Amino acid sequence: MELKELFKGIAYTGVLPAGEVTGVTADSRKVRPGVVFVCTVGRTLDSHRYGAEALENGAALVVSERPLGLAREVTVQNGREAYALLSAAFCGRPADRLTMIAVTGTNGKTTVTSVIKQLLEKAGHKVGLIGTIHSQIDQMEIPAKYTTPEAGDLHALFARMEGAGCTHVVMEASSQALEQKRLFGIQFAAAVFTNLTQDHLDYHGTMENYYQAKKLLFSQCKKAIINQDDPYGRRLITEVQCPVVTFSDHDNTADYTARDLQLRASGVEFQLVGKQVARRVRFPMPGDYSCHNALAAALAAVSVGIPPEVACDGLEACRGVRGRCEVLYHGDFTV
Repeated sequence: MELKELFKGIAYTGVLPAGEVTGVTADSRKVRPGVVFVCTVGRTLDSHRYGAEALENGAALVVSERPLGLAREVTVQNGREAYALLSAAFCGRPADRLTMIAVTGTNGKTTVTSVIKQLLEKAGHKVGLIGTIHSQIDQMEIPAKYTTPEAGDLHALFARMEGAGCTHVVMEASSQALEQKRLFGIQFAAAVFTNLTQDHLDYHGTMENYYQAKKLLFSQCKKAIINQDDPYGRRLITEVQCPVVTFSDHDNTADYTARDLQLRASGVEFQLVGKQVARRVRFPMPGDYSCHNALAAALAAVSVGIPPEVACDGLEACRGVRGRCEVLYHGDFTV
């Protein structure tokens, strides 16, 4: 790919040299001949110090946030945003052609993404998944290094998923990844908010910072699915700009409510009531929080065009999530 093609639609200052690009990286250790090296500023490291070294190692171009006086260099306003956009461009922008669904929150992300994948597969779609335990390209598993990969790895995964015939991608969106702009430039068909409880304060410092990081996801989605039973969820409902669908396990003012909730060792059972649906659902994962997870997954599927009845059928046929309150046996006794 030519440098000028790579930077199409991306704002920068400076002159692009002629030449082919062999890759894009924000890691100076991965610089090879023809690679574009993007300088970023982190909490403990400013990689602008490696710009000159990157050129010595054959980089086609250095992208920086401030002029470094290098022979082949352009500047951008935000290095992390530029890295995300350049990574997408280098991989052919596969996310633009995939139906993207993201799930954020302190608890429930892994379960909800896994269940959404199963519901979409029940409806006949081939689905990619990116999460804490692993990533999946349809049924092929790939070990996960981060809950939400760095932008370069992320868009490469999207390209592999598209190449394998996937039409949908379901992913966990961590607060660190959102703050670090790893998802910048991606348009999500739907985004789910599960809850917010005290966590990651070693990174974010305060609950307000943590909340604001999560909130970033909802500036780049077409529809938000939000847990109305969570205090931060109720705040988010009033602050997002996109259309919102709410759910609750007891509040009838929500768009979708679980009524007559029954808790059993083998799972939960409830009456799902909302727009175009009034259906008894048996979901094979125990715990009262499993009701919230089931509602979030079903509404995410419905938001991308799955009929409510099909989503409910999918909840009942769900295999649960491996290692997450997994019911291994239910008969004379339950494990």
